[in-house]
Amino acid sequence: MSDASIGVLAEGAGGVVLARALQARLPKEDVTVLADHAYAPYARRSARVVASRAPALARELAGEGDGVKLLVVASLQMAEDALDAIAAAAGVPTLALDGTLPKAARRMPKQRIAALWADGTLRAVPWLRRHRFERGGREVVPLPWPGLAEAIEAGRHPDPASVPEIPDDCVATLLDPYASTQAARFDDPVDCAAVVVERAHRQLVRMQALARRKRAGRILLRSSHPVRAQAALPVRRPSGRAAQP
Repeated sequence: MSDASIGVLAEGAGGVVLARALQARLPKEDVTVLADHAYAPYARRSARVVASRAPALARELAGEGDGVKLLVVASLQMAEDALDAIAAAAGVPTLALDGTLPKAARRMPKQRIAALWADGTLRAVPWLRRHRFERGGREVVPLPWPGLAEAIEAGRHPDPASVPEIPDDCVATLLDPYASTQAARFDDPVDCAAVVVERAHRQLVRMQALARRKRAGRILLRSSHPVRAQAALPVRRPSGRAAQP
C-alpha cells in the first residue's frame, strides 16, 4: 500500500490546508481530500446527521481508486460525532485532531490552554463539557474565532481586528486547520496541523507504508458541492514565525 494515497476527510477548505501540511513534511505522498461542502458546517447539523453522513463519506473515500492507506479527519465536529464509525467504515488507521490539547498540556511553564478554532465549526457548549480541563488539570480557555472559516473559504486572510487575544498565562493552541493557517500570528503555538502531520509520519513508518515513488506527490480535491469547492483554495500561512511541531 505504500503508493496508495493519504485520505483527508473534511468539511471544507480545512482539508486542503491539512493536505498542504502533509505534503510539506511528506513530499512524495499523494493526498486525496474529500470535502463535504454541501453539508458544511457540521456544527449546524445534528449529531445524528453527522454520524450518518461522515462514515458514508469515509467509505466512499477509502473505496476510490487504489484506496487510501491512512485517513485523517480534518474536522473537529466530525471527529466528535463519529470518529469510531469513520475509522470502521474506512478500514484503515484513522487519525483526528485530538492530539493538540494533550501536547499543549505538556507545554511548560504555561498554566492554561488558549484553544482557538473557527467559530461556527464546533458545537462549543457540549465540546467544553468534555474538554474544559486537559490532563494535569490544565484549564482550557475557549477562543472561537469569528469570521475565520468564512475568510479562509473565500481565499483571504481574516480581519486583523478579529484575532483573539491570548492571555499571558496561556499557551496558544490552534485546534483546527482554519486556525492553523494563522500560526505565524502567535508566539510558539501548538498547531493541530503540525501535530497530526507528525502523528501521520510516525504511523506510516510503523506501517512501512511511506511512498516510494520518484515523482512529487499530488493533492486531489473532491467535494460534495463542486461549485463551492472552486473557492476552496485557502490562503497559505502568513510569512513570519513558523509553527512548531
